[in-house]
Amino acid sequence: MLTRHERLLRLERHVRDTGIARNDDQVRTLERFSPEFRERHIETRCSGDLVAVDTFFVGTLKGVGKI
Repeated sequence: MLTRHERLLRLERHVRDTGIARNDDQVRTLERFSPEFRERHIETRCSGDLVAVDTFFVGTLKGVGKI
């Protein structure tokens, strides 16, 4: 028996070769296992269009203050 990933790759090859239409669940599953889907990036018009900052409070140190 093949692994799930190998079965999905075989299904993708079969669909490409025969032209069978896939349903939405099959497409979502194939996209989830696809390297292109995992390595997506966001394109912006110029730098600074999209900014995300993660911050958290660690504590306070004597002589330094809040960190």
